[in-house]
Amino acid sequence: GKDTYTLVTSELAEKSAKNELEDIWHGMSRIGRETMVGYLAFVDGSFLDNNIGYGAVILHDGNVTHEISGRLKDASADLMAMRQVGGEIKSVYEVMAWAEKNDIASLSIYYDYQGLEKWATGVWKAKNHHTEQYTNFMQNHPVDIVWREVDSHSGTRWNNRADELAQAGARGGQEQHGQQDVDLVVELETIVKAFMDFLAKQEVSAS
Repeated sequence: GKDTYTLVTSELAEKSAKNELEDIWHGMSRIGRETMVGYLAFVDGSFLDNNIGYGAVILHDGNVTHEISGRLKDASADLMAMRQVGGEIKSVYEVMAWAEKNDIASLSIYYDYQGLEKWATGVWKAKNHHTEQYTNFMQNHPVDIVWREVDSHSGTRWNNRADELAQAGARGGQEQHGQQDVDLVVELETIVKAFMDFLAKQEVSAS
């Protein structure tokens, strides 16, 4: 029908672009299919109307198993000064609590704020109580973490979903369990933009 869209890559002259094009089309952006194995968590934070929100999507073999969304309550002034970074850190705490509760031995965490990895691995020196606490927590947690950075607002479906959950949390939404409905129009627009950006980089004119 007129609202159905199909991507055909079998006739591409440049075969090396086939997988990347298909991943973008399916909302995976730079995340390859081979990395969608095992437990993955996409985390994000948000700062809206002087409220800090956190959000996370947890997947197993590419399927959503759990979603987290909430607002930091009674945040101190120094935590408020960290804005969305406080939410980013809280989202990791929540993911780790979920992993421990469910006896998950290893987990890949996808993030768009590099401090989450650099503090956790000691590359960045913690300079306040909150980052010190986060560093100590992550370095002593039993779950084996693989850190993977993604570009923010890059069209990656689950990174976008984590952002939506963090914003919902900042607005007062509560923790959610299970897969939530996604606004398919917004999702399609995001994927199309990423696809158009990729085409532009290949010097392909499209509209």
